[in-house]
Amino acid sequence: MVAANSINVSTAGVIGFTGTAFVGNPLTQYNVAIGSTTGAIQNSPPSATSGVPFVSAGSSANPSAGTMVVAGGGTGVTSQAAYSLVCGGTSTTNPFQAVGPNASIHAILFAQGSSSLPTLTTTGTAYVTGISFDAGSNTLSSFEEGTWTPSLTTTGTPSTITYDFQVGRYSKVGNGVNLLANIDVATYSAGTSTVIITIPYTTANVSGQAYNGTLKLENTTVRATYLYTVTEIQGNANAIFFPELKTATLLAVMDATELAATSKFMLTLWLSTA
Repeated sequence: MVAANSINVSTAGVIGFTGTAFVGNPLTQYNVAIGSTTGAIQNSPPSATSGVPFVSAGSSANPSAGTMVVAGGGTGVTSQAAYSLVCGGTSTTNPFQAVGPNASIHAILFAQGSSSLPTLTTTGTAYVTGISFDAGSNTLSSFEEGTWTPSLTTTGTPSTITYDFQVGRYSKVGNGVNLLANIDVATYSAGTSTVIITIPYTTANVSGQAYNGTLKLENTTVRATYLYTVTEIQGNANAIFFPELKTATLLAVMDATELAATSKFMLTLWLSTA
């Protein structure tokens, strides 16, 4: 017999009072107890995956196990390749993505525009606005080096020329260019007018400006042995011509009649580009 002023409840779980009776709300193992919209106790099951948190669903819905929203985003990445870089996804809401790694040392991160992920690579050309040595008043904006194939031409009737040897190299630092060229003529059919070499750069267009270099010239119709003379190129031009001391008193540019089948040219020249 139940004694007065006592409670006898045999229901398992969390006990609640409805106002007229006591009721029990059973809890399943590992569940989380939460308050319902009626004030009763409810359970919410955990995720089957370890480590998943309970996340609020706002003030009008029960929380549940799920993905947590992190203010400002999160990586959205569960693993990351060793030594790779973390990069923003392909949209403002996509997960972060891995870039690289690159197997080569000294690989550079190259932008691929505003609609593609950057890449780590050892190929391509890196773009910089320049290297400033004194707060911007003198900026080195470019460096380039390479080869070119120098050849002789004439400004009048074209010559027919074959070569035993044609080698040209250049290096460009800022606007300054150093050129070197070696040419050995194999066969030659005479053209007319001035002998020139076209170079891979156009000189700066400065009024009255010309550039001179050195030339070792061998086996011409004027002189069988070698001659050290000069090369010359005007401003806003890309053709070198060759002033030559033809007699003790005559300095004139080399013309097509002076070339021979064994003529040799070895020249160096510095110039400034536009």
